[in-house]
Amino acid sequence: MFPITETLNKRTATKVRSPDSAIRVPMLTERQKADLHVAILEYLRDGGKGLAQSAESFAREVGLETADVPKSTGTLEKKWTAVVRLQKKVMELEERLANTEQELKTSRFHPYGVVGVRPLAAGGARNLPRAPAVQTLVGHRGGVTCLTTHPVFALLVSGSEDSTIKTWDLESGVYEKTLKGHTNGLQSLVFNRAGTLLASCSSDLSIKIWDFGPSATVPDCLRTLRGHDHNISGLIFLGPSDAQLVSCSRDTTVKIWEVSTGYCLRTLTEGHTDWVRCLAASEDGALVASGGNDQTIVVWNLSTGSPTLTLREHTHVVESLAFPPVGTEVKLDDKCSSSSSSSSSSTTTNTTTIGKAGNSISGRAVRAYLVSGGRDKTVKLWDAVTGQCLSTFSDHDNWVRSVCFHPSGQYILSVSDDRSMRVFDIARARCVRTIADAHSQFVTALTQHVVLPYVATGSVDREIKVWECR
Repeated sequence: MFPITETLNKRTATKVRSPDSAIRVPMLTERQKADLHVAILEYLRDGGKGLAQSAESFAREVGLETADVPKSTGTLEKKWTAVVRLQKKVMELEERLANTEQELKTSRFHPYGVVGVRPLAAGGARNLPRAPAVQTLVGHRGGVTCLTTHPVFALLVSGSEDSTIKTWDLESGVYEKTLKGHTNGLQSLVFNRAGTLLASCSSDLSIKIWDFGPSATVPDCLRTLRGHDHNISGLIFLGPSDAQLVSCSRDTTVKIWEVSTGYCLRTLTEGHTDWVRCLAASEDGALVASGGNDQTIVVWNLSTGSPTLTLREHTHVVESLAFPPVGTEVKLDDKCSSSSSSSSSSTTTNTTTIGKAGNSISGRAVRAYLVSGGRDKTVKLWDAVTGQCLSTFSDHDNWVRSVCFHPSGQYILSVSDDRSMRVFDIARARCVRTIADAHSQFVTALTQHVVLPYVATGSVDREIKVWECR
């Protein structure tokens, strides 16, 4: 047999051992072999005088006529260079995979972040969202109602009126998974500090706990919590251990749940007279605030189950509440605070002290700041210990749907039914950035990653937009 043919046959066959004999199983079909023979013959024929004899010998071996072979297609050279390119690509992907695996091995979850991973400057003084959006994520069949980001990794989670939860890569915008289990529209999503658990609540009167731990390739629902008698509209994990979960509902109650068992530990009923729409908790878990349709914000003492403060500055439904992210120090100008608070007419009910909120750090009293947004088109900044309204921002032209603190502690971010996203400078008490047409319809959800420089917004238009902070 011609040497080239023998070599090719050896490379295109594998040996499968059996008890009796070795069976040669070809890897190429007859059609593929014929195409390969034609490509080899073309290469030998067009390779110059030195290969003419080899071409004739090869043609006789495989039963081909030289005249039947097309001229100058370069098939073999193209295939060969393609293989080289693919080999290089495979090597690059293998290197990236090895680096990622090493990063995951060296990373350790911590209540305040991740050890072993260099954080990006998401909280830089001027790292504010800028237009245009770097990603537009489409996939929900209903309006986007809630968003949250993983506290460590570049993962965005969205909830919708279509009753599904979807996960996305925050940097690339690639859709990853859909979590199904709820039977009605999603109302709130929240991760615990380690990012190992996700809690979701819905209009179907249920709360679900999802496993996002390192061993969970596909997040599973660990347990379903039931106990509310109406729409469940807000959720928060209670720090610093995240062993408890707090929920609020249209049934006018706030409930505290044990995460590990799903048992309801306490129901708070004295604070609100109407739908409780939103919740927020301080980083140490000492302060929990709730707001709703009765136009009040209630700060709770969880040890007694009774309200500590009732804040009454809003003149319409309170839609959103937020304490600063973990480790964030709010930078407030004392002069601005005095002038803004001098006209405050907040009615407070001071019934008891608030746990750790009165502690001191280096001789300074700790002040717990709270931001709220409502249907009265305002964003308000509060001292949650004294009940004083420190600033009021009235730049929006429609309902304020979601608010949050910037990780730097210098700004407040908000989105509204006026389709805009706005950034407020806390110290200067004014709006410093407006993205006027963030979405084509009402903007209903807002979240900012605490490490990566990205903000995400969701809308009734079923789209999620990711904005880079720079």
